Amino acid sequence: MVTEKQRRRALARAKWERQQARRTAAQRRARTWSIILGAAASVVVLVLVGWGVQHLLSPDSTSPSQLLPSDFPTFKTPTNPAFTTIYSPPTTGTATKGTTKAPRTTSPATTASTGSSKP
Repeated sequence: MVTEKQRRRALARAKWERQQARRTAAQRRARTWSIILGAAASVVVLVLVGWGVQHLLSPDSTSPSQLLPSDFPTFKTPTNPAFTTIYSPPTTGTATKGTTKAPRTTSPATTASTGSSKP
């Protein structure tokens, strides 16, 4: 015959074994996920480092300026001719200085207004 004390001890031992099994399974899952996430992070880092090295070492054959259409405005020079200054560097072997043309002083052509005029 099993005494009450033995029964309680057996139940407590069974409970402890179930808890240990759950903890062990949780630790195994956590370790598996940490390995998976670590490997994924390593792959991402390696891809980014490889991409960076490839772009640092490759010639600039695909620079953004070469990818633009030829009629795309680059805005490197002023569009208002009043602000344009033309400079030609001196030729080698001559004692003359380079010539600088003065800015144009003509104003842009004005267009007639299309609205009705009042007398």
